Amino acid sequence: MKRLCLMICVFGLMVSAGDTSLMRTISDDFEDGVIDTSLWIVGGGGRGWRADDPIGAGDWDYSHEEFIDPTDGYLRTRVWGPPSGLTYGGEAWVCTVQNFNDGKNYVINFTWEPEFLDYHSNWYYIQITDGYIPERADYHWLNRWPPLPPVTEADLAGTYNLLWHTDPVNGPIRGLNFENSPSIGKVSWSIAIDEAGVARLYDGPDTTGSLLHEATLDLSYPWYVRWIVSDGTSSGFPGGDARLKLYDYSALCGPADIAAARIQASIAEKDDALGRIDAALEIEWAAYEALEELLESEDYGDLKKGDIVAAKQKIHSAIQHQEQSKKALEKSIEKLEDSLALLGWPVSPKTNQRR
Repeated sequence: MKRLCLMICVFGLMVSAGDTSLMRTISDDFEDGVIDTSLWIVGGGGRGWRADDPIGAGDWDYSHEEFIDPTDGYLRTRVWGPPSGLTYGGEAWVCTVQNFNDGKNYVINFTWEPEFLDYHSNWYYIQITDGYIPERADYHWLNRWPPLPPVTEADLAGTYNLLWHTDPVNGPIRGLNFENSPSIGKVSWSIAIDEAGVARLYDGPDTTGSLLHEATLDLSYPWYVRWIVSDGTSSGFPGGDARLKLYDYSALCGPADIAAARIQASIAEKDDALGRIDAALEIEWAAYEALEELLESEDYGDLKKGDIVAAKQKIHSAIQHQEQSKKALEKSIEKLEDSLALLGWPVSPKTNQRR
C-alpha cells in the first residue's frame, strides 16, 4: 500500500512557519502492483557506441513494473538487449517527483537489489540530479568523464553520483559495476541530504553503516533522487538483462520525524525479541515437564533423585527470570509507543493487546 502523508507535530495544536518540529514522511512500499506517478518518474532508452553512430541502439529496450509479492513487493526497473558484434546498451531509471532542495534536512531510506542474468557490464547508479537525461548520447555517458559530445560537462553540472567503485587501473569511477561478480543482494541503505547542500550515501538504514560517498550540491539546481540500471554488449559478449529492484522507500524530514522512525525500528526489534523469548519459554516448559515425568516414573537410571529435583528447580527459576524479562521488555515497548503517540505517530495495534 502506498502512502503519501504530511504529519505535523504540534505543541498546543499550534505551530509557527519556522517550527523545526514539522515532520513530513513520503513513503512507498510497492505492495499494490501500480507505480504511483505522484511519487515516481520513470524512463530509459537504448544507446550505441557513439551518439553520432547512425546504426541505432541495437534493439535494446527497458521496462518498469511493480510486482505484488507475498514476501515483499517491489518496483522492478529493467534493461535488456540481444547479443551483437557491435557495442550497444541502454539504461532504465526511476526518479523521485519530490525535489529535496526545499530548505529542509532529509533522511531517505530505501531497500534495493541489483539483479542481472548476464556477467558483463552490469552498472548501477544512485544520483542526486536535476533530472537531466540526454536525448542522444553514447552508451557510456553515465560513467565517462569527460563526456563525449553532444553531452557536455555543463549538461551534467546538476547531477551528482553517490555510488562509485574503484577500478584497479582507472581509479574511482561513477557507478557500481558487476563484471564477473555476484550481486550484493537485497540491502537497506540511506541518503542524508541537508539544507546546506551536502548529500551522503550510507550502506545502512537511518544513516547507519559506512559512509560510501559524500557530494556537495549546487543550491541553484533541484535535487531529485534517481536510481539507474545500465547494461550493454559488444563482440564476444552475451546479450544483457539487468534489473534494479526497489522494495521500499521513505523520506523523513526533520529531527522529530527521524527520531520516530528509529523508535519504530527499535520497537520492531523488541517485538522480535519477545517472540524469541516465547519460543525459549515453550522449550523450557517442555524440559520442566519431562523432568516431572521422570520423577513420577521413579526410573532415574544413573541419576540421583535429588539432582533431578534440583535441575527442575533451576529450570523453573530460569523460566521466572524469562517471564520477568518479558514483562520488562513489554513495558519498554509501551514507553516507546507512548513517545510515538506524543510525536503524533500511529501506534501499533499490539499496544492495546499488551495493556
